[in-house]
Parts: sequence; structure tokens; C-alpha cells
Amino acid sequence: MSTDTYIDPVFTTELREWVQNDTEPYIPNEVAGLAWNKGLPKEMQPFYGKTLTEEHKKKCSESSKGEKNGFYGKKHSEETKAKWSAKRKGVSNHTEYQREKIRESNRRRAKLKVP
Repeated sequence: MSTDTYIDPVFTTELREWVQNDTEPYIPNEVAGLAWNKGLPKEMQPFYGKTLTEEHKKKCSESSKGEKNGFYGKKHSEETKAKWSAKRKGVSNHTEYQREKIRESNRRRAKLKVP
């Protein structure tokens, strides 16, 4: 006995035929046809036609004043930088094959260099 007893065989056959015979592309909504980098038309923007309340504007203003969020304006200590440097000593992002190709390229460039 099959373990897939919960699947309706008629439905799956119909679905399979529908998918195989479908010639039009599936577009889930009217936005799908837009280019990814063009954005939504202004009428479809989520905030279109709405305005912020004075209370909300005041909250936004207060939150942007003073010390900036995140790491803005902070510096790493020399000790931290030294730790990172020590950890990276001798570590390469290139494989041996890539390093050999780079050396080869540099040799060719050196030969082409006009004194």
C-alpha cells in the first residue's frame, strides 16, 4: 500500500495536464509585470495618499536627533585591530592554483613593461 493515500489521484492528473498544456506565463498580480528596478507606480505605493500625524512626525524627529544608532562614528581600538591582524596572518583568500595564475600574469606584465 502506498504512503501517499492522502493525495487525490484525479486532482494530481488534472493539475499535471493543466501545467503541461498551459502556454501563458503565470503572473500572480498586476505588479509582477513591472521591471524590478523601476519600483511601483505611485498609486500602488503602500503609503500613497496617507499622511503622518503630528505626534508621529515628532517621534521621528526626536529619534533622529542626538547620538546616531549603530556603529556610526565609533573607532576600533588598536588592541582589537592587532587581534584581527594576527588572526589573518598567513591566511590567503586564493587557492594555490589561483596564486600561480596571478604570479604568471605578473611575470607577463613585467616583461611587457617598457623601461
